[in-house]
Amino acid sequence: APLYILKADGGTLSFELSAAKPVETIFSGPAASTLGVLALTPEGETSVVVDIGGTTTDLALILSGSPLFASRGARVGDRLTQVRSFATSSAAVGGDSCLEVEDGTLKIMPYRKGPAYCLGGPCPTPTDAMRVAGLTELGDEQKAIRAMEIVGEGLKLNPYKTAELILDKTAEKIISEIEEMFLSWEQEPAYRIWELRQKKKVRPQNLVGIGAASPVLLPLLGKKMGCNALVPPNADVANAIGAALAKVNLRLTFHFDTERQFFFIEENGIQEKNSDVKTLADAEKFSMNRLIEEGKKLGIAVDEKPELVYSEVFNMVRGWRTGGRLIDVCVQFPTGILKQQEEGDH
Repeated sequence: APLYILKADGGTLSFELSAAKPVETIFSGPAASTLGVLALTPEGETSVVVDIGGTTTDLALILSGSPLFASRGARVGDRLTQVRSFATSSAAVGGDSCLEVEDGTLKIMPYRKGPAYCLGGPCPTPTDAMRVAGLTELGDEQKAIRAMEIVGEGLKLNPYKTAELILDKTAEKIISEIEEMFLSWEQEPAYRIWELRQKKKVRPQNLVGIGAASPVLLPLLGKKMGCNALVPPNADVANAIGAALAKVNLRLTFHFDTERQFFFIEENGIQEKNSDVKTLADAEKFSMNRLIEEGKKLGIAVDEKPELVYSEVFNMVRGWRTGGRLIDVCVQFPTGILKQQEEGDH
């Protein structure tokens, strides 16, 4: 069977093409989580996606059933990559985050040293706090209590108060990242359009939690933020569900030279003569039709109109006169998840 790799925008790449363009696969984890929430929640919902993993918590936003895209592409630190991507962010906190105490202050470190202490690991973690608080049956209770004693010694608190403080601090760290991310989301053009349609300034009020730690931490996040907290069925494998249901996607970049009357397709190296394309509108129409043709050749179900990723035109000047044009057009099939099959379909 063909092998596809998920991209940051929820689309897919063939395995061969992913080797040629590996940068397209950054943030594929958060993209899978976002698609997983789309699959596990009612159609058309508006939600903040909170994927709580071992050492990171990934955040994304779904507005009326459509993931919010980063208009300037994926950002790594302070650097823009120009890679088309959902507007996602990651907080350095999760169930396996190492806990330390410095000068009487609890520190949730941005790394792990192994599994939770209650599972035989070397370092106290939020998972141990969950075990002591009675919020999970994972691991050995006595080891979890010992982990809280280790942390509590520097805080001058008993194991149960220590567990309570750890869970509170973990939730606060995630909430701080959500609030910071909202400042970024609110600058996105698509968010502003969505907000105008609401006819009043309002933030999404649904938190959808996925990942192993979400059943424990999400209710606490919802309570602190005054939001509806939802952990859908199969939340612990939502990331895998999202990857499995991602539509097989095709994206093609066309380069036209109207003076020499030819074009080539960047992704597959096809070069052909063409005298019909003279304007940007001609190039866009031609590219969309050709994308459909190429998609059918690959056996891709073409059930939606292709979307324009970008297009630009450059006039060529020769001998003080404008000659032909160089036109670049990138088109793709819309990303998303496969629709649920009707009962009886296979």
